[in-house]
Amino acid sequence: MANILEDAEDIRRRGGGILRSLENLPEGCREGIRLGEEVELQHLEGLKPRRIIIAGMGGSAIGGLILRDWLLDASTPIYVSAGYHLPGFTDDETLIIAVSYSGNTEETLTALMEAMERGCPILAVTSNGRMRKISEERGIPLIPLPRGLQPRASLPQQLFSIAVALRRIGVEAPWDEVGEAIKVLEQLRPQLAPETAPEANEAKSLALGLWGYIPHIYAPRRMEAVAYRLRTQLNENAKLPACSASLPEGFHNAVMGREGPEELLEKLAALIIREPGEGERLKRRINAFRELLEESFGRVLELWARGRGLLSKILSALYIGDYTSLYLALLYGYDPSTVKSIELLKRVG
Repeated sequence: MANILEDAEDIRRRGGGILRSLENLPEGCREGIRLGEEVELQHLEGLKPRRIIIAGMGGSAIGGLILRDWLLDASTPIYVSAGYHLPGFTDDETLIIAVSYSGNTEETLTALMEAMERGCPILAVTSNGRMRKISEERGIPLIPLPRGLQPRASLPQQLFSIAVALRRIGVEAPWDEVGEAIKVLEQLRPQLAPETAPEANEAKSLALGLWGYIPHIYAPRRMEAVAYRLRTQLNENAKLPACSASLPEGFHNAVMGREGPEELLEKLAALIIREPGEGERLKRRINAFRELLEESFGRVLELWARGRGLLSKILSALYIGDYTSLYLALLYGYDPSTVKSIELLKRVG
């Protein structure tokens, strides 16, 4: 099985656009910064909203989830709304950031119309479609994402364009972490590349460790979006069922799964996302949690984040996880770019 991940030429051929997007992730971050600097915010410049809601679905929501976790300590609360309707507390002091890569996401377009009806300040983020048309007709500030990507591959442009726009709008945050985060991604890139052998490539090693198991992903609360991203990348790229949970919350429920039927547990692999500088209480609990899972799960693995700042930790773990999902797709013989089942559901009226 390992020899499948030793043929770099074959990996490049089968990895296609998903692989190219991963290799260009640092450049995508810089493109996002440029998009955020160039957007004409109009009346939003210096707005300092009371709260922010990022409305999006699937791959178009991940940027918002990462911002929510990274800016958890910011004075302006950030919520992510994944559905047709905005929360009841939404009012004209709530900034709505509507994100739809295609511009045609039914749920997000419905939320956008609600935001207009409630008189909310709005920022649209899209590559095309009805959202772009509505924004241009209504004079809504618009961040134009690059076209031709899978929605989930537009993450760096989403994340950093919105982050820069929020800085210009007046949201306080540790913006000095951005430079370090991109540098860490650049340092990781050759380590995760197709040409790097499995024994020296953490993503390939993790993919081989997860092969043949159903992944259960656990992460500290500040890395919750990373666990979600890895779960959904395993769903979409590797076509695998997977689940995720945050810690310490999982110590109060998810840990009980280890007491289930042995014939089911032996098919599960726990992947625990760790970060440098874990608090001592959390560290002790995670170590004990791992030991308990090792007694019953088929396999228990760890993924360690890199860097000093929280953004570096989030993006480095995400980068390793994204590559892991790609290599696992290739191990199973799947095309990581296809999303047939999602397309089938979109046809339902």
